[in-house]
Amino acid sequence: MARQSISFTQPNDEWLKTQVDNKEYSSKSELVNDLIRNHEKNFTDRFTDTFHLKCQ
Repeated sequence: MARQSISFTQPNDEWLKTQVDNKEYSSKSELVNDLIRNHEKNFTDRFTDTFHLKCQ
């Protein structure tokens, strides 16, 4: 897996840490990857819905 270095605002970093501390995720990396996957899925779903509406 590729490594990246990213910066978070303090509130976002605290939210990420809380999710990991609450055992929702095992690491910040896992959480960020899940957020990206969910965003991609939502984007794809919206694009598909829009495409189908335009084709009707």
